[in-house]
Amino acid sequence: MTAAQPLRIRRVTFERVRSLLDRHYTHHRPARLCRILGAFVPDDPRPIAALLVAFPPLNARWRDAAWPGDYHLGSRRLIARRINRDLRVIARVVVDPRCRGQGIGAALVRAYLARPATRRTEAIASMGEHCPIFLRAGMRRVPTVAVRRDIGLDRTLRRLRIRPDVLVDARLLERAVRRRPELVLLLAAWARASRGTRAALDRPDWLPDIAAQAARAILAPPAVFVAERGDALRRTRRRRKSVTTEITESTE
Repeated sequence: MTAAQPLRIRRVTFERVRSLLDRHYTHHRPARLCRILGAFVPDDPRPIAALLVAFPPLNARWRDAAWPGDYHLGSRRLIARRINRDLRVIARVVVDPRCRGQGIGAALVRAYLARPATRRTEAIASMGEHCPIFLRAGMRRVPTVAVRRDIGLDRTLRRLRIRPDVLVDARLLERAVRRRPELVLLLAAWARASRGTRAALDRPDWLPDIAAQAARAILAPPAVFVAERGDALRRTRRRRKSVTTEITESTE
């Protein structure tokens, strides 16, 4: 994509963006998807980026900080109904590696926030410190606290004298497992502690993927971003957009 080419954003099916998602560091499909946006350049039917929106998790440790007092009073059923009515989550933003660094991810987020499915939007970025697209799109960051399973894993790795970055390299991981076989059980316990990683244990080759996710959780904790309908647009109105976008509501 060149700066002269306008970016066209429209709703698409999951199948249209499946090949892009295969390049994401988490390969599983997000649960309970409700909307998918694809980004295209003229004369190319293949999407160069995708944004996936899903229903929100009912239990989120950041929600009280994001929306103080709104989602903790009443019965569980009432709270769940209120969350599903008010919130959606940007579950993935994936850009073709050849097109990164051109503002396409932020353009996709802005496009969704211009016509959101609900009045409030949340996004969790595993590499939030190094991927500021949500801030550029006008979302605000929410303070978060460390996750118990990540703290426990970090402490145990320190006791075993295993650096977290070792878990990212397949060769170093194999060497660490030979030296400390209990590392496999440790990573399996870490994965079982969350619904988002538990399913990966069903795959025979789960270890490298889970090890890499655990390392990222320790070295680059997730960041949470939120937006109320209209707020993000007001924050970005005076900013110069890096790409020209054309948004349509057609769904393939």
